[in-house]
Amino acid sequence: MVSYNGYGEPLTVPRLFYYIAKVSKEVPRAISCIYTNGDYLTVAKARELIEAGTHYIMVTRHPP
Repeated sequence: MVSYNGYGEPLTVPRLFYYIAKVSKEVPRAISCIYTNGDYLTVAKARELIEAGTHYIMVTRHPP
C-alpha cells in the first residue's frame, strides 16, 4: 500500500497525479490511498485521482 499523506494537504502538491500514475505504472500491484482534509477535493479532482490509479480516497475530519 502506498499512502499519500503526511503533514499538510497532499492535494496541494503540484505533481501529485503524476506521482500516483508513476507508482501505479511501476508497481501495478500496489494499492494507492490518499488522505485529504477535503479542502481542495472536487469531483473533477476525485476523478483525476481515480484515473491516475488511486484505489481509496479518505477524507479526514478536522475542526473548522
